[in-house]
Amino acid sequence: MVFGTNLLGAVDAPAAMMANGKFFARSVLSPVLMADQLLRYDYVANAFTQVNAPGGGLTYGPAPFVQSMLDLPDGTVLFVGGQNSTSLYVYTPDGTPLPAGSRSSTPSRKMRTAAV
Repeated sequence: MVFGTNLLGAVDAPAAMMANGKFFARSVLSPVLMADQLLRYDYVANAFTQVNAPGGGLTYGPAPFVQSMLDLPDGTVLFVGGQNSTSLYVYTPDGTPLPAGSRSSTPSRKMRTAAV
């Protein structure tokens, strides 16, 4: 996968759409060195912003195809550092959630009880 005209590759790399409408993704800087960066993509500005990697610094080393990202109900993103990894990191997005992405107290479907 290539992100836009910036030619940032992300083959088998994790990504997550956040509640604020922006994307949190991993991009490969150097496939040889396995040096990757974490990016936030703002679709309105069509711009990428590099964010600090877990543990500090601007790059993150483990292979991207063994990592995962999961949107959590509170609007944060859980980043799993690799397969069978105990390295879990939580990314907190900036801004406010989009109305369409915010939680609702009204269920979208009604549950029915079936007679047995």
